[in-house]
Amino acid sequence: MLLKISSETGKIIEQYSLSDLDKKEIDLENWMADHLNTLVKNLSMWKIARETPSRSEADIIALDEEGNTIIFELKRESADYRSIGQIFSYYTNIATLDYDELEKMAREHYDEANLDLADRHYIEFNLSNPLEKSEFNNESYLFVVAEKASDKLWDIITFLRSRYKIPIGFIQFEVYNEEGDILIYFDGSDAEKMIGEYEYEEDENIGIDSDEIYFWYNTDNQNEEVQNKHDKIFEMGVAATYGPIRYGNKLKRASKGDHVFAYANKEGIRAYGIVNGKWDGKEVGDDQEKLTTDFPAYHLPVKWKVVLSKEDAIRPDEIQEMGYKGFRGTFRRIRDGAFAQRLLSRMNSRANSTK
Repeated sequence: MLLKISSETGKIIEQYSLSDLDKKEIDLENWMADHLNTLVKNLSMWKIARETPSRSEADIIALDEEGNTIIFELKRESADYRSIGQIFSYYTNIATLDYDELEKMAREHYDEANLDLADRHYIEFNLSNPLEKSEFNNESYLFVVAEKASDKLWDIITFLRSRYKIPIGFIQFEVYNEEGDILIYFDGSDAEKMIGEYEYEEDENIGIDSDEIYFWYNTDNQNEEVQNKHDKIFEMGVAATYGPIRYGNKLKRASKGDHVFAYANKEGIRAYGIVNGKWDGKEVGDDQEKLTTDFPAYHLPVKWKVVLSKEDAIRPDEIQEMGYKGFRGTFRRIRDGAFAQRLLSRMNSRANSTK
């Protein structure tokens, strides 16, 4: 039951199924495709493909701001264990696509023969710079969407997430009819929980003290006042993000004592530091030091212990040669702690060699 309350009266809006309203799965898909960014809190998405009648493929495929693929399997009514088999068949195909294959997919979807995937992605997410081709599709998220999930499906989702760290979540929808107007409510709480588990939960057997937590940090912004001013940010003793509050919220992932590597676009890893406080959950005030007045700013206190010059930065190709991909993002977890220690060792060596 949905209760609509106005200043004068309260009205009960009855819940229906899509079948009751003579709606099909394609209707649900159309609604979702037009409103992807309302489904999961703090997850922005841009669709690059939809199922076509001539091919068996995922209902909707999207990218997030870090270039990860997001795969949706939709069911008009209840979803059961068979939905896992379907979404995994898509997963095995989509997770192995390279940049050119993703670009071809987007070109076909938008019917634009010359669509440049990195450039369009950069525009859609208002990034400071386009991602490198190698940064696309390093991770995938899987979402099953239905009116309800069977107990067996919940058991499988829980097992896959806890045992194998498979990033699969469930999104429930409810349908209401108000005098001919169809209202759809999406509950993305499990998907949000899954993303939190997948990004922040400690990995097992990574070869280091489980108390050590490492992050990538990239401050670059489309604002010209911020670009290429990493040294000033290091002097300020902060990790700073700018723009909508969701960029501030990324900072709340870190706690005092966590480790941070600062990445500068087109330069590489410039600095290493240790978090020495918590983000206060607030925008930096006008009476505080910040680099720009054009965008809201958010500061996380960090003591930068190693700062490399632009010339000595650990370049992106070096990072990949060391065996790590997907190293960029506004503020994201490094899940390979042993790699983080190797990276810090290289930074210390380079810093000492230039003294």
